Amino acid sequence: MKSRLVLFSSHAFYRPRFETFKALCAKHELDGFIIGPSKSTHSPVYVANGIMTPASAGLKKIPSNILLYEGEPIPSVRQWRQIEKYLLRVRPHYIWVNEEPDHYLSTQILWWAWRHPKVKIIVAPAENIHGGKSLRNQLLFKFRRHFFWRRWDAVLPCSTITADSMYDWGVPIKVPIYIAYLPHLEPPNGIQPMRFDFGPVNAEEKNSSESAFIVGFAGNICEQKGWKILLAAISQLPQRFKCVLAGVGMQMAELQLFLQLSSLKGRCLYLGVLPKSELWGFYKGVDCMIVPSLTTSSCVEQFGSVTAEAMASGTPVIGSSSGAIPEVISDAGLIFTEGNIQELCDCIKKLAASLSLRAELKYKGINRFKQHFSIPAYVEKLAASFGLV
Repeated sequence: MKSRLVLFSSHAFYRPRFETFKALCAKHELDGFIIGPSKSTHSPVYVANGIMTPASAGLKKIPSNILLYEGEPIPSVRQWRQIEKYLLRVRPHYIWVNEEPDHYLSTQILWWAWRHPKVKIIVAPAENIHGGKSLRNQLLFKFRRHFFWRRWDAVLPCSTITADSMYDWGVPIKVPIYIAYLPHLEPPNGIQPMRFDFGPVNAEEKNSSESAFIVGFAGNICEQKGWKILLAAISQLPQRFKCVLAGVGMQMAELQLFLQLSSLKGRCLYLGVLPKSELWGFYKGVDCMIVPSLTTSSCVEQFGSVTAEAMASGTPVIGSSSGAIPEVISDAGLIFTEGNIQELCDCIKKLAASLSLRAELKYKGINRFKQHFSIPAYVEKLAASFGLV
């Protein structure tokens, strides 16, 4: 009889996660089961219309190995009882909690695992988690730190900075922590570069022997993502440097005002939210991707998925020094000090001036993606954490 694996996640039907689950079960001959919400809200950057359902993972009907619950993020007690009965029926050997450890159902499932000590259970967090240093927080999480969370068999944070915050939050030192970078889909074969129309060419560009150099930005249009830093840099660069932006967020109105500035007119395009099928062409259509994230009082970049997706597409990346970005990029891209407009300008000009540097970063980026950010790479991390290899 095959061993049984249960995945619990409020993002269970996010396509890369779902494909990772299937790949793990196939490679290690596991019977797989999923506990996830019938629908959950997410940023439209990650899923169409901001609503994730089983259809987001390509499911046309719900198979018997999937249990859906209502009421995300906090289901009712009755629904938890339903989940508990499901676990008792499945009798898993392994549980993969791809969620934050303080999530309501993460807590409930870990409590269930306490009563079933032979089950191996791991948690894979990816958010900004900070336990705080106040006496109130120290007392509030004392029980979790010293008793409850020691039941985790392993923690798989998506970067070193997330791992550090997990210890701050209260994961006991005795619980092993293994860095497991987030898994991502690879671009389909035959993707054609997207073409961008910036309108009529001005006199400066007509007289220039250099072709346009297009930089891209994709993500949430919000303060923490640093889009203003990027546009400030573009405004200081010569006319041949262009910018295309894709995404949505709280600062949409402000973005539209920025694009009306005389220094940016005819040089910047905003494309709105692009589905993944078009985003691959976006990555291939630009000369480089910029990840200009900023650290704020409440948020620090934990990974930056656009970095991995750009690498998979063979597009060079320039990233800020915020959070985990330097760790994710490593030597496969260029880094500038977050918020430093002049350093960003210098990086863009350096990349534009050297075809050999762009080719080198393309090669390094593709290799780094395969080794660290691909689904097979994440499957190996999961398998090792469960003791399957």
